[in-house]
Amino acid sequence: ADGGNRILSFVCTDNGIGMSEDVVERIFEPFERVNNSTISGIEGTGLGMSIVKKIVDAMNGTIRIKSKQGEGTEVTVALPLKPVPEEPHTESLSGRRVLVIEANEKYREKYTGIFEECGVDFRLTGSASEAISAITESAFEGGKYSLLVIGDERKDTGSVFELASYITKSYPDMALVLVSSAKWEDIEYRAERNGLRHFIPVPFFRNSLIKGLSKALESEGGSTSDPGVPDLE
Repeated sequence: ADGGNRILSFVCTDNGIGMSEDVVERIFEPFERVNNSTISGIEGTGLGMSIVKKIVDAMNGTIRIKSKQGEGTEVTVALPLKPVPEEPHTESLSGRRVLVIEANEKYREKYTGIFEECGVDFRLTGSASEAISAITESAFEGGKYSLLVIGDERKDTGSVFELASYITKSYPDMALVLVSSAKWEDIEYRAERNGLRHFIPVPFFRNSLIKGLSKALESEGGSTSDPGVPDLE
């Protein structure tokens, strides 16, 4: 630990051509490369390690290199990183019901594990028609869904934008979140025109999912979140 941060070390080892001590001492200088017949003809500027060093320095980390000619090289990068809280904040999801459309079994298991661990009231469906049926049923049961998560895979082939438009018009109190491998900048215009203003990129993790859903619920009725800018805290 370092001032509340955790030190995360990455070690990369190879059994390649290695480097002599004098090359290791100069390896972070721009345009420095090992001159060896083994790599002749391979394109390269010799800027790679210089760029790596600048990135590591900017993150207040360290990089160490151990190498022997003919035996290989070991590179160790250590970065001080802020630990993620053990428990994500779930206050915004307390008392809310979450409906998920996702046909991919791997992600269905992931949603189930995360939501059960965090005590979130949820239901999984595999298609838009199943989801709409669940929403209709919930209206009669008195337990309306507050949030609809639209995953990457659905059994039906309908447009996600058509679905979002229908839900926005028919159930204006329901927040919509797209969890997808798509690039938000490519779909942002069409998504927002159809009421889909919240986005979580795939792959997602417990904290990114819970935090993204919480932001969607908190921002409905107020200023919308900016899904195109990831939280890099």
